[in-house]
Order: sequence, then structure tokens, then C-alpha cells
Amino acid sequence: MVSPLNRGLIQGGISVSGSSLAPWSLTESSNVSLEFSKMVGCDMPRPRARLRCLRNKDAQELAEIREEGLRGGLDWRPNIDGVFISRHPRELLGENVTSGLHYMVGATSHDGSIYSLPAAGNPPTVAQQRFIFQTYASVAYHFNLESAEVAVARSLLHEYGLIEDPMDPLDVLTRAVQQSTDLLYGMPAEESARLNEAGGATTYKYTLSIRLGYPPSYLPKAAFVRAEHFDTRILYFGVFEQHPEVYNLTAEELELGRTIRRYIANFVKNGDPNVGDPVSVQWPEYTVSSRQFINLDTPTTVETFDRERQYLFATEVLPAIVRVGKEADEARTLSSKGKKCRNKGSKMGKSPRSMMD
Repeated sequence: MVSPLNRGLIQGGISVSGSSLAPWSLTESSNVSLEFSKMVGCDMPRPRARLRCLRNKDAQELAEIREEGLRGGLDWRPNIDGVFISRHPRELLGENVTSGLHYMVGATSHDGSIYSLPAAGNPPTVAQQRFIFQTYASVAYHFNLESAEVAVARSLLHEYGLIEDPMDPLDVLTRAVQQSTDLLYGMPAEESARLNEAGGATTYKYTLSIRLGYPPSYLPKAAFVRAEHFDTRILYFGVFEQHPEVYNLTAEELELGRTIRRYIANFVKNGDPNVGDPVSVQWPEYTVSSRQFINLDTPTTVETFDRERQYLFATEVLPAIVRVGKEADEARTLSSKGKKCRNKGSKMGKSPRSMMD
């Protein structure tokens, strides 16, 4: 939706579990594509020639490249290439590129549990969360200064009440999951809803918060976790419809899945989740003034976004801390270059005799 090249070609879009504003959603480099092209013998300098070469390759050959040695850490996310995605989506949304389109966006109540729970430690501690947050800052923002990583980690810890050990392990875990859900999914979805609506897109926002009754053998989850990241595929695509007795879903849960699919079908066909197949709860259009969204649960309800503090932290405070860290990195780099130049200049100014001495 944010690509100017899509104008006139699409009517709208759906973002599930976050949006293009999430910190993990985009990369600013096309090195992955170039490396892949090189491995299959399509490393032509001209993009069109490279594309023709790739299209003429056997699909099975391309699929096997990963197994034959393409490094696992390659970044396959969409990239800001200056053409299809010309600039960061936040900048493009500020120019109303989605005006006249229809947009649906949201997240689950505990999307971040897929990251927080496996890494929490046994038992979960504040010290472990500090290590996780500092590692995240290093990977996500590529800081050179450890002090910048520490500043980001410290701000996350304090905002979510992870002050110091000892803390109740369940409390640590609950707060850590909320933090990762907010930062990686929920707040990017909220920001995207606001920017799209302000830019003229007809916008609908949801939260999926039902705790499904499937057995722990399928997907174990903590007692406080309701809807997590993978639950969307169960309800949005009807994964368990054929074998409800195996997965222990109730009649209400199965009906919620069917209702969600009706909302989506109506939205795709008519640009409005309420128009078409009948639905029991009217999904309100999201506006910046009302901030209403649909809460997909049993029962399904209409609610108002009321976590403004966390939203401002994710969209204003944390980015400001990151900018200061980047500026400190740049200042240190310039200082180091200046010292090298001065040292080189002082050596060049010495006479051969003084250098021998």
C-alpha cells in the first residue's frame, strides 16, 4: 500500500500482527538479493538482465540454493530500494500515499510471547531481561557504543517496571511479554492505523485476544497468555475446522473463526468488514478521535485504545533515545578519524633525522 507504484492497482490491504512500521519489517539493503543472484550465476550488473536470468532458472534449482550454502542469517525482508519502496513507510504515510484506500491492521494480545517466553530464563529474572534488551539494541540499531545499548535497555526495563532483582518470576515474564508485544506488534499497528486514517485511508483496527482451548501438546503457552502469534492462522484460515475434536475447540471458538473470515471476506470484496455476509458485531471504522477497534474474543466487543503512555514511549521516547545513541556513535567516529589525521600529520612533519632519533 505504501508504494507509489501501486496507485491504481490495489484497493487496500491487510496487515496481520503489526505493520510496515514494525522495527523488524523492512531492511535498507538489497545485498541479500545480490548474493542470491550471484550464487545462481545471475550476477549481471544491470537489474533487468539479472531479473531475466533469474526468471529463466529452474524453480527447483532456486529452492535448493538455501540448502546448499546460502547463509541462514540472510535478511529476506522487503527493502527500501528507492524504487518500489522509495523511502521509509513512515515518511510515505506522512504524504498521504494511501489516501482513498481501505486498510485493516491489528495484532494479537500476546504476539510477543513467541520471543519472550523461550528466552526468559528459568526462572525469569530482571538481569536476563537486561541482557536480552541490550542484545536487541545491538542487533536492531547497530550501535558502536555499548553505552547506547545500555541506555536503550535501561529505558525498556524502567518503562515496563522491570527495576531490579529479586522480582516474582511470573511478574517478570508477564511484563517482558507485554513489552515485546507492544514494541514489535501492537504499537506499530496502532501507529499505522493513525497514520493511514489521517492520510485518508478508510481504516479498521482489531485485537485478537481469545485464549483458544487447544491442548498444550499442540502449542504450550503460559497461563497468562491469551492469543499469541500463531493463533491467527487457526482462526483466520480455519486450520482446525476439519478436526475440532482433536484440537478441543469449543463451538464458540469455531464460530469466532468463521466470523473473522466473514469480516475479512467482506473487507476484501467491499472495503468494509460489515457489508456482505452478515456479522453479529459491527466493526467500527478507526478514527484518531475515537480510537475504537474490535476485540476478537468470545464475546466479541468494541473497545477504545487506552494505552497512550506506552504508545508515546514506543513512537517518540524510544526513537529519541536511539537517535541520541546514533549521534554519539557518529561523534566518536569523527573524533577517531580526527585523531588519526593529526597523528599522521605530525609524523609527516618530522624530519628524517628526528624520525630516526
